Amino acid sequence: MSKVTKVTNVVLFSGGIDSVVVVATQLQFQRDYEETILFFVSYGQPAVRKELEAVKFFSNYFHLNYTTT
Repeated sequence: MSKVTKVTNVVLFSGGIDSVVVVATQLQFQRDYEETILFFVSYGQPAVRKELEAVKFFSNYFHLNYTTT
């Protein structure tokens, strides 16, 4: 039997509806050997606080880890 390597899927996540749909779809088709993490980029956007709140909310909702820049 061959050994399966753990695969990490990184989703660029803004907290918007498009990001939520991508994560939900990814999780629907995710295999046992895969994990998904959310990646949020703060580039000085005006809505950074609201977006980060959404990232925290949805990472908790989907039981995922997230990282930010």
